[in-house]
Amino acid sequence: MLIALIGVGCSDAAGPAHVETVEVVDFSPSATVATSIPVTIETRDRWGQPVPGVPIRATVLTEGGALAPAKGVTDDAGRWFTLWTLASVAGEQSLHVEAGAAAHTLHAAARPGTPETLVVADGDAQLGAVGELLADSIRVEARDRHGNAVSDVPMEIAVLEGGGSVDPADGITGPTGSITVAWTLGAELGDQRLEARMTGGRSVEVMAEAGPGPATTLEQVSGNGQSGVAGSTLPEPLVVRARDRYGNPSRSPVTFSVHGVGGRVSTGIVVPDPDGIASTGWVLATTAGIAGVAARVQEGAVVQFSATVLPAPPEALLKDAGDGQLGYTSGTLANVLVARVVDGFGNGVPDVPVTFAVVEGGGSVAPTATKTDPEGLVRATFTLGPSIGFHRVAATFPGAHAGGGAGPSIFEATAASLPPARVAVVAGDGQNANAGSAVTSAPSVLVSDAVGNPVPGVAVVFSPASGGGSVSGSSPITDVTGVATVGSWILGPTAGSQSLEAAVVGLAQTSIVATALPGPPEALRIEAGDGQSAPAGSPLASAPQVRVVDEFGNGVPGSTVSFSVTGGGGSVDMTSAVTGADGIASALRWILGSAPGTNTLRASTAGLAPVSFHASATSGASDFALEVRFVGEVSAAQQSAILAAANRWNAIISGDLPSATVSLAAGSCAMGHPGFEGTVDDLVVFVEITAVDGPGGTIGSAGPCWLRSGSLLPIFGAITLDRDDVPTIEANGRLYDVAVHELGHVLGIGTLWRANALLQDAGGGEPYFSGASATAEYLSGGGTHPNPVPVENTGGSGTRDAHWREAQFGTEVMTGWINLGVQNSLSRVSIGSLADLGYSVRIGAADHFAALAPPAAPPAPPLRLSETPLGVPIVIH
Repeated sequence: MLIALIGVGCSDAAGPAHVETVEVVDFSPSATVATSIPVTIETRDRWGQPVPGVPIRATVLTEGGALAPAKGVTDDAGRWFTLWTLASVAGEQSLHVEAGAAAHTLHAAARPGTPETLVVADGDAQLGAVGELLADSIRVEARDRHGNAVSDVPMEIAVLEGGGSVDPADGITGPTGSITVAWTLGAELGDQRLEARMTGGRSVEVMAEAGPGPATTLEQVSGNGQSGVAGSTLPEPLVVRARDRYGNPSRSPVTFSVHGVGGRVSTGIVVPDPDGIASTGWVLATTAGIAGVAARVQEGAVVQFSATVLPAPPEALLKDAGDGQLGYTSGTLANVLVARVVDGFGNGVPDVPVTFAVVEGGGSVAPTATKTDPEGLVRATFTLGPSIGFHRVAATFPGAHAGGGAGPSIFEATAASLPPARVAVVAGDGQNANAGSAVTSAPSVLVSDAVGNPVPGVAVVFSPASGGGSVSGSSPITDVTGVATVGSWILGPTAGSQSLEAAVVGLAQTSIVATALPGPPEALRIEAGDGQSAPAGSPLASAPQVRVVDEFGNGVPGSTVSFSVTGGGGSVDMTSAVTGADGIASALRWILGSAPGTNTLRASTAGLAPVSFHASATSGASDFALEVRFVGEVSAAQQSAILAAANRWNAIISGDLPSATVSLAAGSCAMGHPGFEGTVDDLVVFVEITAVDGPGGTIGSAGPCWLRSGSLLPIFGAITLDRDDVPTIEANGRLYDVAVHELGHVLGIGTLWRANALLQDAGGGEPYFSGASATAEYLSGGGTHPNPVPVENTGGSGTRDAHWREAQFGTEVMTGWINLGVQNSLSRVSIGSLADLGYSVRIGAADHFAALAPPAAPPAPPLRLSETPLGVPIVIH
């Protein structure tokens, strides 16, 4: 290597040539520390010629380095040689050379030597927590024998003791000669060791001490469930043990904090001892009850302690409730007296004996001796004495101090006169007056106390309670006699019972009753039965009804109403009727005329405009024909009623029966009828009114006498009525009902049941009709008898087993009795029974009838239909 050192200055002829440059002709810029580098320099003049004899002086600038020699003179070739021994410290080293006036500094890189030792540079002897990464990384350096760090040295790192792990487990030293690893300690407490080893077997150990980790669990050791007096310190400290996740005793700080009724702990934050034990004292709060302390560590583990704070010894008896009440002489106060025995902190003290005693005013207190409950309370009921004014009760217990002073607690009450206790009517009850008018006598009431003394000066409020109406002077004050009188009471417009309420605050209301009577008749109105239709000659389903009303629309009883047919013919059961309590009068039954068209009926009463009913008589066409043939003397009126009954059945039975060509001998149907030769379509019924057994006996008999084979439906039938009973039946307007009834027997109701196996338990205590159609109609109509359909079980032969049971059916026309004063209805059950016998029927042609469970009593005793069987053999044709 040639390095030119350029000199400064000029030569003269008398001396040596001036050195302009110094060239380094032999030099290695890098070597191992503490080794020698040969250095050869050459001096030259300005023309590049070697300059011999030039004094040379060299100086090692790096401490620890050396030259041999350090100075000299250039040889004939202008060169000078020296040996530079590097210092033992790795890094850049410098050599300064001076040749005459020229100078230059050489630099050499001193490399570390062979690694001979390992040194722990950082992280040794740390203290950490088991299972945790040490805070400082472990750094190990490889050094040569001079202590220089050596790079690129392969290393292996392994845990020797205590478990745990390192990262990385191997590597190569870096430019600083070191390798850095992270050491996670194992789970064992105490010393743990790590070894770093380089190739060739040289190694170094790193030590660490593993302490317990942060506490993850707390164990309750002792001190829970104690009890103590309010404000005292519990005898046992609260003790817990903290452990880390490996179960090692932990020294993580434990925080104790109170909750519940309060108190305080002696030390709030405690560092556990080496065994993980932390403890604190507990000073209880001054409030009795359940107190709590929580012990917890930062990692979240919590242990709860509880203690019962007991009241201290009793210090005072205080009034809690019931003082200063207002009552009435000899009366029990509304609120009980309540006292509380407390300790010095105000806690109720239980099981303390307390005595109550009346000290002024008389009366009584109960109980007189008791003990405080768990809250320190005692209660007593105070009944005042008979005197007006202050009454006092003393409550005390041994050693009590009421309100901070000695002596009992005194409850006071004031006794006043007795309050109103009852309100009684003294005048004006039970009067009658026309609706909308005032009663004659103004009602009044008496207000008295519990022992019957009148109470003056009490406000009484009168107000109509039912029926409407109004009052004047509605809020009178009782006078010295305790009486209050309303100004006047005007009844409401609705007839019937009305009431006036007399009210005193705090007492039950008292009722005064009056009856509002209907006023004079003002109008006659149609109530029901207008605009109906029915087959000609048949009765309408609903009876025509009118109502006589006063000016307010109240029904007026006792008015006579006349009914008269004014168009279309026909008849009514009642031509004259008296209005009932509801003001209603009824014609009972309107039987239409025999020709189709409009029928009219007029209703009138004296002094009022009459009203008219309108009905439409239809043709009533049917494929069924029931033909009536009268035998003997039958009046026109009687024929009309009986034919109307036949038309009723013709309108109900819709289906044609097979025609029958027969020869009937005269008198073969139990009467003196003529013979018959020819065809019958569908039924011929002979009707005779003749002597039977005198008035009040047997009314007659009826039934079929010839039946069709197969269907067993009648061809011929007969009805015999006693001429001594018919006038009574006519006078009651019931010949039509009797005719409907007897024709029903001819059709088979009650007479053909056994032949068709439809009568069950005949002669027994519970006979019933089992036909499906009649049963369904009975149940859908509200019938509730266990065996539908119930058949009469009383009345003897001719009545029982042949009619519907009067106890269930009442006003139905096919029972054994005809009812007076009401309509006798032909129900869906009777029509359904014909369907069960084999007829085709119009079930909707039935009368309205809803008295099946059981019916109400009729307004007049019914007329028993004392019948006898037809008395002839039935011929099946």
